[in-house]
Amino acid sequence: MFTAKEVQLLLSLKPPVLTAYVRTGAVDKASHSPASGYLAWIESQNRTLAKTVPSSERATMKDQIERVLAHLKKRQSHEKSLVIVAAPKVWTVVPLQTDVEAGLYWGKPALAQLFSLASEHKPYGVVAVDHKGIRFFVYSMGELEEQAEKKFSIDASQWKSKTAGHVKGQTILKSSGSRRTVTVFEKRIQSQLGHLLRGAAEQAVRFCERHHLTAAFLTGPARLIKGIHDNLPRESPVPFVLLDEDLARVKENELKKHVEAAISAWESRHELELVHGAVEEEQGVVAGFDETLAQLQKGRIRKLVLARGLDPLLHQCVECGWMDRSADAVCSVCGGKRRTISLWDTLPELAKTQNTEIDVVSNEAAACLKRAEGMAGWLRPSAAMAATAKA
Repeated sequence: MFTAKEVQLLLSLKPPVLTAYVRTGAVDKASHSPASGYLAWIESQNRTLAKTVPSSERATMKDQIERVLAHLKKRQSHEKSLVIVAAPKVWTVVPLQTDVEAGLYWGKPALAQLFSLASEHKPYGVVAVDHKGIRFFVYSMGELEEQAEKKFSIDASQWKSKTAGHVKGQTILKSSGSRRTVTVFEKRIQSQLGHLLRGAAEQAVRFCERHHLTAAFLTGPARLIKGIHDNLPRESPVPFVLLDEDLARVKENELKKHVEAAISAWESRHELELVHGAVEEEQGVVAGFDETLAQLQKGRIRKLVLARGLDPLLHQCVECGWMDRSADAVCSVCGGKRRTISLWDTLPELAKTQNTEIDVVSNEAAACLKRAEGMAGWLRPSAAMAATAKA
């Protein structure tokens, strides 16, 4: 699993670097034999790419191609695609359960496609609880991986021996009108369970912070998940969604089916709410492609939202780096020459430099965002105050 922040870390790699996007598909379960199709494709792309590489770098590139081929020939995983970033002292493999556009690149890390996928497929948490304990999973890009498990443990043996027979209980009136005595032993059990649930809430918050999650889904018996949810801090780092289903001990494939359905429903609602705030021009939001791009380059956007598939060609100054959609041959800022570049070719570096979070929305939310030319942004507090004062 790879997040957008992890992709941005790769941007600092010193070129030249080999970046390979490979559509591997599933491997035959019986033989685990590699598909000759994509191996032949890499060798073909290598011959084409080598013609454009400086002669001083060809031996290094050949070594990295051979590393990639060796890895693919012995792989036994079942992902749909692989992204590999390789250099003499670098080896990063990102398995994906989603399709990619195949490509082989040499030079600067070619991370636009991976960054786009990571911006669209945010990581989510799954906290599955039952009376035995609590399990923590991360779901991202079609993969569900267990991160940790904490067992619940209550040692009541000494309580029983010390309290049984001589400690009076508390009488409670049941809804049916009958009476039942709650013993000190039972009260201690409830107290320990409450302590465990408070601890589980703290663990859940730390889990979400550590993995930079978008939201977390808390699943289990209603009493337990409510107990954890009630102990979460008021200003939780992420939203927690309750799923009243006992899934802590089901097989991961079954858990994944339930989780994917819940994530899809929540994500659709969340994206629509996000986009409605943008297109309805709520305070502190800038909408429209040209104005949003300008504010982004000035460092005033803290959160950017784009419609899936939006990737227009831009003209960028080779001197100062300023970009816009104008067809002018020279830069309006410094008068320098300009080159043609796509939006997503520059977004990873721009988002890293400006410390801007990027969300990609799809389906109904993307259609709604078209009213703002497919892009909008939330201003940083200082920029929002300046915009309000100017208005």
